[in-house]
Amino acid sequence: MPISATSHSFAAGDIDYINNLNLVRADVGTLITDANTNPKGTMASQNANSVAITGGTVGGLTSLGIKTTSPIEEVDINGGTGDGSAYDSVLALTRTSSTGNKLAGKLVLDDKNTNYGNIVLRVKTTVSGAENASYYTDALCVDGQFGYVGIGTTPTVNLHVMRTGAGDCNAIFKADTDGAEIFVDAKNNYASYRTRINGVNKWGIGHVGSANDLYFYDYVAGSVRVAVTDAGNMLVGTTTDNGSDKLQVNGGASSTGRIVSTSSSAGVGYATGAGGTVTQTTSITTAVTLNAVCGKIALFNHVFTAGTKVQFTLNNSTLGADDILVLNGSSGPIRILAYAIGNTIVLDPLDSGSGGTNYIKFAVIKAVTA
Repeated sequence: MPISATSHSFAAGDIDYINNLNLVRADVGTLITDANTNPKGTMASQNANSVAITGGTVGGLTSLGIKTTSPIEEVDINGGTGDGSAYDSVLALTRTSSTGNKLAGKLVLDDKNTNYGNIVLRVKTTVSGAENASYYTDALCVDGQFGYVGIGTTPTVNLHVMRTGAGDCNAIFKADTDGAEIFVDAKNNYASYRTRINGVNKWGIGHVGSANDLYFYDYVAGSVRVAVTDAGNMLVGTTTDNGSDKLQVNGGASSTGRIVSTSSSAGVGYATGAGGTVTQTTSITTAVTLNAVCGKIALFNHVFTAGTKVQFTLNNSTLGADDILVLNGSSGPIRILAYAIGNTIVLDPLDSGSGGTNYIKFAVIKAVTA
């Protein structure tokens, strides 16, 4: 039932509509009443495509159709039949500020394709008292086919957040009472997930630049604690990759279980940088100092007698009271057996003579008695 040319009393069950092509115009200022002639609104304005009602709430309506004679809900705004933005169904919410700027937001039903429509929330992000489609930004989109939700973008997954142009793309998941936050940040060549308390960064997980390395960053200390390289190497306490070892630790490491190697060639041992060398001077019994967990001792050029033992002291700050000093005797020029008593190295030559410089190799095995 169209609105009459002068006034209309709404009765329960009426279906009233405004049709773009068949609008029955009413005079501005016409009083709109309900079935009991109680004032419910005043015709404020009208043109070929719209009617504005002010001054109250129209009563008695069960549904209102705009550009449709068959509304499917209490209010139905129909965009018409066709494809493209010209057929979008739009609900606008507007107000004017004290400075004359028009504040606006729009709820739009557009077409994803000929089978599904998306719901888009647009907000006016350009300060102006005028109206222009370019002044609006799509803030939220709900995909009509899969129910995906997009913030700043048309979604392709369940929740899709994106910022177009310069600046960060952020999302915050925050607890209501204790200030705990999960902060997601993405910008040029950088993406991270951060934990925060009351806006203060604590830990971050992400990558920087075009490399595929993953970093675990301690914001309190201001340093990377753990990094995983694109080669699958894990670095603890360092970001310098030696390019070969899967686990690299700058600092101590401990385990409550066993640490073993299944390699038929690599084994378990010390790496380059752990060892050292020292040359014994003066005599075969002169003490030497080498503060390293492994190394090589060049012995004094002594004339050995087979079966006659000699000994000297190895001063080594890495050798604890309960540690084990493992020795490898010389295989030439003179064959020498070697063993340790504490930090005393005992040499038991199998041959007589000197023949030049002989070497003893050692390694410290860290041990405890409890």
